[in-house]
Amino acid sequence: MGHSRGAGSLTGLGGYMTSNELWHMARWRRGLLVLHYQIATVATSIWQRRHRGCFGTASALGACVTYIGIMLLAEIVLGARARLLTSAYCWARCLDDAIDSYASFAGSIGMRSYLNHKQALIWNAQNLDTLALPVFYEDVLLAHLMKSALHLDLSVQEEMKHLWEIFLYDVNRLHRFEVRSEEELIRHATDQDCAILLPSIKVVGNDEHARELISSLKGIFTRLDCFYDVLSDLRQGVVNIPREAVEAFRINLAQLKHCRTWREASAINGFLAWYTWELERLTMEWESARRALEGFAMELFSRMVHRRFTKRICYRLFLNLLNLFDELLSECRQRVQQTKTQ
Repeated sequence: MGHSRGAGSLTGLGGYMTSNELWHMARWRRGLLVLHYQIATVATSIWQRRHRGCFGTASALGACVTYIGIMLLAEIVLGARARLLTSAYCWARCLDDAIDSYASFAGSIGMRSYLNHKQALIWNAQNLDTLALPVFYEDVLLAHLMKSALHLDLSVQEEMKHLWEIFLYDVNRLHRFEVRSEEELIRHATDQDCAILLPSIKVVGNDEHARELISSLKGIFTRLDCFYDVLSDLRQGVVNIPREAVEAFRINLAQLKHCRTWREASAINGFLAWYTWELERLTMEWESARRALEGFAMELFSRMVHRRFTKRICYRLFLNLLNLFDELLSECRQRVQQTKTQ
């Protein structure tokens, strides 16, 4: 396997390490490693999307400081449950980065070996203390979230298995250039949102209203993310433009998949018209979803958090997470506006 960011073994721990050795590692040492990888994952996620130039670099650095601070504050205020959720998010991000690093040779021995390794870990996650499976650096996060769940008397293994199935679905789309219907894309986006968010609901406290709300949002989080990355996904052979839109706007996908920049893509027949139309539609859906989420969060924190100051912090943290998607839409609007003024 290559030494990509998401697929490096725990050589920094003194060479080869197995899952049971990781499980029984000294608590302080594992805690420091978890914190290190949490900070690195959040910082890398933001840095990968920075704009060019001094202003883009400064903005990315500011965002890194802001969101790392939010993460640490949440872990201090909310305790073990927040640390579990942060580890789950960061582990999922590491998997995503690792899969992206193998995207150029999907189906290779390296990728299949990595996927088989991860599946073995997830299917045996509750027995990491007895197994001698080799581990990668991000697996310290998996061990931490499983230990935290055990401490909180929770079981999240089924949720982790479901999340893994979503990852495999995405991997199997690489380099196929398959054009899928809007119904299928929305169904997958909804499944992915549920796979990521429902474990959080379970950790915070099983809430049926939350489950219904997440299911009703039609995968808005994943759809916004895919819309933002529509060109980079195309370069990996993943088409996130619905078949109906390709036909209605007469988008030339054969030319579009070779575009490296937004300027090149905007010149392709039908693409800019679809992008502008989809941007308006997603903006309206997001505004409605955001209002529903804000109301739900206010009610949830009022019911679960008793201290007024802590309640305000929780709500502010939640709003900051929603603001990330406002920023995605804002950048998409800037792309369209810059194209129209050229």
